[in-house]
Amino acid sequence: MVKLKLVRGRSYTGFGVKVVNTKPIVEVKETVAEQLLATERFQVIGEVKGKTVPFSASEPEEIVEPPAEEPPVGLDEMTVVQLEAYAKELGIDISKQKTKAEKAAKIQEVLGLNNSIDYGENQ
Repeated sequence: MVKLKLVRGRSYTGFGVKVVNTKPIVEVKETVAEQLLATERFQVIGEVKGKTVPFSASEPEEIVEPPAEEPPVGLDEMTVVQLEAYAKELGIDISKQKTKAEKAAKIQEVLGLNNSIDYGENQ
């Protein structure tokens, strides 16, 4: 397990993790940590092997466990700007998709997700 801190941005949702700047500390498996570090929004603050790694007392310790059965990304909760940023982080070109639904569908397609998102556009 690796302890990471969100150091860039106000929040992050991805790879089964949701983190906000008011609770920037997250403890994740090494494979997830590698993916989060690749976004350049996190910094390693320690490895956990049976005990908590000490850090500055001025920072509250909050550990956010990734959800067990939740999809890796809450695409339906993201704004268009967040979808575009997330796609850019993953190297997915969604510039040709016009609507939020199309952008989310393209990301889902590339990631192999089978979640259906209802944006109410066909009502």
